[in-house]
Amino acid sequence: MIAADRGEALALVESPAQLLHALEYWWDAYGAGAPARFKIAILAPDRGPDARQLAALFRMAETEGVAARWFGARRSRTRWVHAAASLARRTARPLVVGDPFSGLIQAIMAIRRPHGVVVVDDGAATLEFVRRLAAAKPLTRPADQRDGLGARLGGRLARHTVATLRSLDHLEVFTTMPVDRLAAAASLGHAHFTTHSYAWLKHRFPHPPAWPGTDIVGSSLAATGVLDGAAYLEAISAQAARGDGPVRYWAHRRESEEGLAQVARRAGALIIRSDWPLELALRRRGVGDRVVALPTSAVFTLPRALADLSVSFEVIAPEPDWFAPTASARSVAQLRRLTALARGATAE
Repeated sequence: MIAADRGEALALVESPAQLLHALEYWWDAYGAGAPARFKIAILAPDRGPDARQLAALFRMAETEGVAARWFGARRSRTRWVHAAASLARRTARPLVVGDPFSGLIQAIMAIRRPHGVVVVDDGAATLEFVRRLAAAKPLTRPADQRDGLGARLGGRLARHTVATLRSLDHLEVFTTMPVDRLAAAASLGHAHFTTHSYAWLKHRFPHPPAWPGTDIVGSSLAATGVLDGAAYLEAISAQAARGDGPVRYWAHRRESEEGLAQVARRAGALIIRSDWPLELALRRRGVGDRVVALPTSAVFTLPRALADLSVSFEVIAPEPDWFAPTASARSVAQLRRLTALARGATAE
């Protein structure tokens, strides 16, 4: 908990995972009796899988009584500026942040210093956030390709944001990720780390239907050139062959229809493109008795989201020859770190 005198919170989210974890924070910190004290601003993309999943969760938040508002901030520079100015005028205690690397969210915090901040999970980016925060490094994305004025402004906001967060009296990281294993976390004495187990999700979908088969969690690692496509397909096919019963493959939003057709043919899997974050989709639609995933954020979130069910969870550790020749050294190192962390998490 960030403070005993918690006031009206404002959550700023840009992705389905962030919105799901903001709802988890609402349930943990405020509970069902105080939805009016928790407001969500959805800084949504215009289209695509993220927009569809956000729209579905937006409707679910409204059924819970949580006030959510949709901001089309990415449609134009004018809308971006308007959203930043409008949201910065709102007093929140605390400000709940889904992506501290977001230029829009950084601009909001620069216009008006927050009273306190809670950072909720955005996948494995949470680990990078904690590392950068501990080292007082600017909160910039490694793949940021801006130059000129945009780069200078972005760099200034990124430096200002990390300085602001390190100086706050109340900073909380509300997470399912293994931040406690990061040595860097030890130098963040002012920060509070809260580990959650998807209490809202389990309350909302307490008894998922049983499904006797294997669920394979799709990954963007081949689509983004980190893993060799043929090696990835072989690994997925091998895992499908190991299980008893039917196989479902939950597609990642970046996977192409051509690649998914290959998975369906080789692995004999039913391909599912869900309109919900995977943690919610499996509890809503039913989960197999065996779940398999590569080392992505799912290996940390799913064991917690499904902990009350009789599910076997397995992590596929990439072999050295699975990496694509074009994979960057940073991508390889990051996946190996996640693999090491995942082995520790699933062993507990």
